[in-house]
Amino acid sequence: MKSEEFSRIYPSFSIKGDTAVWNLNGVVGIVGFDYLSWEIRYDNRADSVIGALKALAGIEGNPVKKLAININSPGGYVDHAMTMFDFIASLGLEIETHCYGYAASAATLLAQLGKRRTISENCRYLVHRAWLNGVSGNYFELQEAARSVAADDRRIIHLYAKRSGRSAEEVERLLNRNAGNGVWLTADEVVEEGWADEIVPADRSVTHGMRLSSSALAFWSLPALPDLSGGNVMVEPARGSAHNMEEKRMDEKTLNRARQLFGADFVLDQLARNVDFAGMCEVWAEKSSARIAELESENATLKESAAASAARIAELESAAVGAGSGEAPAEPSVPPESVAVNEANAAPVRKPSVADIVKKAWNAGKKGE
Repeated sequence: MKSEEFSRIYPSFSIKGDTAVWNLNGVVGIVGFDYLSWEIRYDNRADSVIGALKALAGIEGNPVKKLAININSPGGYVDHAMTMFDFIASLGLEIETHCYGYAASAATLLAQLGKRRTISENCRYLVHRAWLNGVSGNYFELQEAARSVAADDRRIIHLYAKRSGRSAEEVERLLNRNAGNGVWLTADEVVEEGWADEIVPADRSVTHGMRLSSSALAFWSLPALPDLSGGNVMVEPARGSAHNMEEKRMDEKTLNRARQLFGADFVLDQLARNVDFAGMCEVWAEKSSARIAELESENATLKESAAASAARIAELESAAVGAGSGEAPAEPSVPPESVAVNEANAAPVRKPSVADIVKKAWNAGKKGE
């Protein structure tokens, strides 16, 4: 496989000399599918990323000795991040990570892969405790869910402590801020905490960025971003005033409806792009109503057909009972579709029906007696 073909198959990756570049944009652990253009924008699932990295070995001449990871992500699923972390660490490549725009949650775990970890001067960085979304169940199930989250916390704290040089207790105190949801750190603070090695100027940072809305931050239970004027991350305000409870309730209602229509993963990805979910929901509601009307019409037609079939079956059963009792069955009614026109003399000729065949068999039996 040539490097150009590799980049075509895996669009998030590119080959530059002896370096493979992975642009980690979007949510970790899902496929970024654009339902408006019907295109896959990225695939950040662990199996897909690992498949791409395995394919590096098949490139002609196998020139890759380094891996550069450009990170602009709100995070995502910790299991996917940890799976990718372990696999990438086992490759034996010289790894460099670069955070720009914003890096949060599971994305910051992958940022720790770098032997050299750089961060843009305008980047915002967030670490926090693991959390579960939409958990329900009985007492024992909730206890098990709590144990699972606690286990994820221990994995996260161990990784941060190992790369930062801080103790597990110090890292845990940092993660506990803001009720475990963390706070956004500046590039200087990230370097001070030991989660990056070097700050690079914005003009040396990656130039493309992912759009982030404050609705997305609320959806992920992440704290609001500080003022990023002049930064390289695009932030748009959520719809409605933060102080208007009625508008906030409407926003949540719209989000719930979007989750039902499109699925939680799709909503999670699209929120970062500030998609007009209210408009999308209306369009899909109209399409759904039209489809429901079509199905109701088809159902009515099927019911009519079933009723006609039931009447015909009853007629045949009656004819069969008459044949078994020794009485000549009554002349069956002839439906219009069973009458054909003899083209030779234009006289109507009736096609033999099932009832005719039953009657003929009965008569033949009588003669045999």
